[in-house]
Amino acid sequence: MGGRRRGTPGSDEDFSFVSPIVKYLLFIFNFLFWIISLVMVLIGVYARMMKHAEAALACLAVDPAVMLLVVGVLMFVLTFCGCVGSLRENICLLQTFCISLTVIFLLQLTAGILGFIFSDTVVINTMCGQDMQDFEYVDAGNHIHTNGCIDKLVDWIHSNMFLLGGIALGLAIPQLVGIVLSQILINQIKDQVELQNYQFKHRSDPWS
Repeated sequence: MGGRRRGTPGSDEDFSFVSPIVKYLLFIFNFLFWIISLVMVLIGVYARMMKHAEAALACLAVDPAVMLLVVGVLMFVLTFCGCVGSLRENICLLQTFCISLTVIFLLQLTAGILGFIFSDTVVINTMCGQDMQDFEYVDAGNHIHTNGCIDKLVDWIHSNMFLLGGIALGLAIPQLVGIVLSQILINQIKDQVELQNYQFKHRSDPWS
């Protein structure tokens, strides 16, 4: 690393441990995802407004528009911390961003592992409607879906493993990049703070 080493007296006040490349690369990274999260929020709000109130309230918990809105808001807050933290060199915001991204990555990893472990578990839903069990299997199929939602989901996952793996990899790589860049910048800022403290102490007490 160029410049003077930490812990040695020096007169170069312009030297900084903080790399502009790491700083602005992290900012650009977060800014792009901040824009994406803003678009997700707008799409979620628009989708909710276009739905009838009764239908929206009936399936609020599983409404894709609501899930898109929640994910968008979380991404918005998280990437905002990354943007401001990198520009202002704020350790608190950067640590919040890094820890949150790490937790999300670990949760995704855990969900993926559990998904593979329990991928053969099949749940058949035979309680879809009132009095439907009085019908024969073939007749009931004309009224309801006798295969449960989880069963359908498992079949879909098995037939789209490569697609899901590509999506998971595509999500994991940016997260790892964000975690690494933020941790590098945090360490550089801490080194810079130590250097500034040393220089201040050396100027106030040159015999120390």
